[in-house]
Amino acid sequence: MEKARTIAQQIAYRAMLNSYSDNHELIQRVYLKIGSVRFNTPDYGYDFTSCAPMTLAYVEMYKDPNTINLCHLSLIGSIEKLAQTLIHESAHLIGLEDECDASRVELLLFRLSRSPLVYKNNYLNQCGLDQSLRWLF
Repeated sequence: MEKARTIAQQIAYRAMLNSYSDNHELIQRVYLKIGSVRFNTPDYGYDFTSCAPMTLAYVEMYKDPNTINLCHLSLIGSIEKLAQTLIHESAHLIGLEDECDASRVELLLFRLSRSPLVYKNNYLNQCGLDQSLRWLF
């Protein structure tokens, strides 16, 4: 998980270097949150009750604003996929409750860092963001 955190921080840092003043503070907040967040993982062979079949991770902003709960599905994927998930969930933890807003920040960081998205999250189509993806793959 620490390697995924490092990759996520590198993406956020590169995005900060290429950001404009209007989004620099937002990206900096995500970067700092990635560095300080704790991870909660299920016991071996189990999963959290909030982990639906396609859920990689979730946060409980008001219960514990410094923890990302990692579902079993995220733990069996690639480190790069986990790093992208950490960016998305960290966007929630800085106050972006809406999935579309967190997905926009996720895309912004990947675009500004010039890093390719590892996967398309399930919200991109729902939020009308799938048309923004041509340059990310």
